[in-house]
Amino acid sequence: MSPSLSARLAATTRFQRLHHVATCSSTQDLAAADTDLAWSMFWAEHQDSGRGRQQRPWHDEQGLDLAVTFSLRVDLPDVVALPVVLPLCVVDAVAPELGDRASELRFKWPNDVLHGGKKLAGVLVDADAQKPMRFRIGIGINVNSEAPPAHLADIATSLRAVTGRAHDREAVLLALAQRLDAAVAALQRGETAAYEERFAQCLSLLGCRVRVRCGSVVSGVLEAIDLRGLRLDGGRTFALAQVQELRGE
Repeated sequence: MSPSLSARLAATTRFQRLHHVATCSSTQDLAAADTDLAWSMFWAEHQDSGRGRQQRPWHDEQGLDLAVTFSLRVDLPDVVALPVVLPLCVVDAVAPELGDRASELRFKWPNDVLHGGKKLAGVLVDADAQKPMRFRIGIGINVNSEAPPAHLADIATSLRAVTGRAHDREAVLLALAQRLDAAVAALQRGETAAYEERFAQCLSLLGCRVRVRCGSVVSGVLEAIDLRGLRLDGGRTFALAQVQELRGE
């Protein structure tokens, strides 16, 4: 890690502390054990037990990819909006690295960022029950790994695999922190319209027949979606916070 990264983060975001380690079980675990209330970042060169939603394992290549957790305490008027806008922060951070290929970035509900149909990044949000309005936002981005393990070859990709060149992980991390800080500030002000529009665009399911699992499983045409809920044909509505699965049929 370059000596200037912490200074640039502190100068351009509210993340005033950066903890950088060689290995750990999970950056989410590092953040959970931290007692400081300052906005902080925990970056590991490798996680032994990286995880995504529902405890699914997350694979990273040591020294090549990004595994980071952002720890922040913030009072939001609509907490449900936070996990919805986070994939947009990832998109905005990696788009400059992809150039013209950025147009191929898409979301897979609820927390994956895909490129060309393959997983490029994932997001995990943990709320701290003991510390109200304290959030741990774990983000993994495949940056410089040249090829995923054999069992992931058909479903995962990286910035390097897409572009054919190496990328500056610190630049991606700085851009990610800046985008995340800006998104949280917008949510604090209640400014969600732009995020809602882009979220719907990146999901690319409006007007399509979809499968929705929200307790039971239903199918229909997705007519509308925003940061709070979605509507299927026939006037059927579902709160977004309760949607466990949303995919095209």
